[in-house]
Amino acid sequence: LVLADNDPAQDPRFDWVANSISKKYKTVLFGLDFRPQEVYDSKTYAIMKYDFQYDDYKSLFQLLPSLIRFEQVSFYSFFIPFILFVLPLLFLNRFILSLFNSKKEGSLVSWSQKNYNKMRLLFWSLLRIISIANIYKKPGSSLKNLKVVYANDFETLYSALQIKKITGAKLIYDNHEFYPYIFHDNPFWFTQFLLYLEKCLLKEVDEIIIVNPPLAELYQKKYGLKKTVHSLPNFSRLQEPPLLIPKKSEGEIIFLFQGLFGEGRGIDLLIYFWANLNLPHCKLHLRGLDNSYKTQCIEKARALKLLDKTIFFPAPVSEQNLIEIAKQADVGIIPYEPVSINNKYCCPNKLSQYMQSGLAILCNDLPFIKDCLLKGNCGLSYDSQNEKSFYTAVHLLATKPELLNQYKKNSLQAAKDYFNWSTCEALLLKII
Repeated sequence: LVLADNDPAQDPRFDWVANSISKKYKTVLFGLDFRPQEVYDSKTYAIMKYDFQYDDYKSLFQLLPSLIRFEQVSFYSFFIPFILFVLPLLFLNRFILSLFNSKKEGSLVSWSQKNYNKMRLLFWSLLRIISIANIYKKPGSSLKNLKVVYANDFETLYSALQIKKITGAKLIYDNHEFYPYIFHDNPFWFTQFLLYLEKCLLKEVDEIIIVNPPLAELYQKKYGLKKTVHSLPNFSRLQEPPLLIPKKSEGEIIFLFQGLFGEGRGIDLLIYFWANLNLPHCKLHLRGLDNSYKTQCIEKARALKLLDKTIFFPAPVSEQNLIEIAKQADVGIIPYEPVSINNKYCCPNKLSQYMQSGLAILCNDLPFIKDCLLKGNCGLSYDSQNEKSFYTAVHLLATKPELLNQYKKNSLQAAKDYFNWSTCEALLLKII
């Protein structure tokens, strides 16, 4: 049984994992969506109706029956102390904010506002975890002869623990990120509470997985774990039929970013750097789903008079078409700023996708990504804190066609030899 914390269509790793495990066991993948009715197929795939929303008291009222019946009793050892400690502070902070103009700058007001927002976030995050357990527990524990329950990310871990308690199945916990650090600008108590909660839940986990070796080492040290923390990177499944090397670039050189638009991903810095690049034949393509941050980036490019001249925002495409569409570019960019643990030790799908597209790769100062580029000899890195290092790297790729094309060939070969899901599958089958 593989548990996803959202619609499996949003993250291909869910499908990769489920398909790999199916080579050893009959496998069911549970996912969540806001569909009008539950869809359930006990043989292969299940999408459960899910209508929980943050800051929606209707969602809280829907959970009250199970909370009153204490169905989540093992979770109360964490949840009740949180309620007793945090809710009074929540109301205290709200009282402080009501005494002052919340828009007025001031240490007490800003401190209260920040903590108030974080307390609300934590409260609703815990309720979301319980709501997912309510959805998954009954159908999961009713599966006959269940051998393995595979929890993807922290929000499904508690559900998996409940199912393990009933069925005795082996529990594998796959972290796509280090959960207590996924939220930005956290007060100390916020991160420490999540670290404490995750550490307690880990006691019943049989195998732990995270996305790369540096993060696995950090995770193991942070929790003082004696058991091995396995590394299972986000390497995409190889395309079929076999890939062909893209044609040699002529004229324009396209630098491509594909992914979500958001703070800390370095996209705004790319736009700023591009304004001072002075290489008109180099075009920056930024592709991703529409959101408010993407709109800000478009307006920034427009204000710099670069929009549709040297900076473009091509239409987003579906996940399964990302590799094919990326072949139009020459260089794939991974610009994440190392402003958090998860950013610094990231392993995005786009690394393997760029390689399979036959792109040279340009990345920020990200340890695991840099190690991959060295192993494959397929790109360059820069330091976003050092603007000159960015221009140096781009200039090399833009003015040395032999180097660029060699990186592109090496990238494609590296994808076929190692940086693909078959490498991860072999390890996964050993773990389960």
